[in-house]
Amino acid sequence: MPNCDPNWHLSVIILDDTNIRNSLNHYLEERGIGALIHYPTPLHLQSAFNQYAKLGNLLSTENLCDRILSIPLNVTLMNREQEEIIKSIV
Repeated sequence: MPNCDPNWHLSVIILDDTNIRNSLNHYLEERGIGALIHYPTPLHLQSAFNQYAKLGNLLSTENLCDRILSIPLNVTLMNREQEEIIKSIV
């Protein structure tokens, strides 16, 4: 839309498996880097969305929920902070 700017609020990375995701999350936490596991339970498996359970398994969604990690993303991050986050992940 004209006169609208995007509001990027999540930077999500996909890891190979749950163990790697959890290990990286713990590693970042030890370094004071706040990462989050958004939607650890897929929406279609949450009680608020019970009516969608009849759709069956959404295997890709369920698989991704076990492997994604949201890393810091905001306009106040300094370049050095961004570099520290990147170095900690790579």
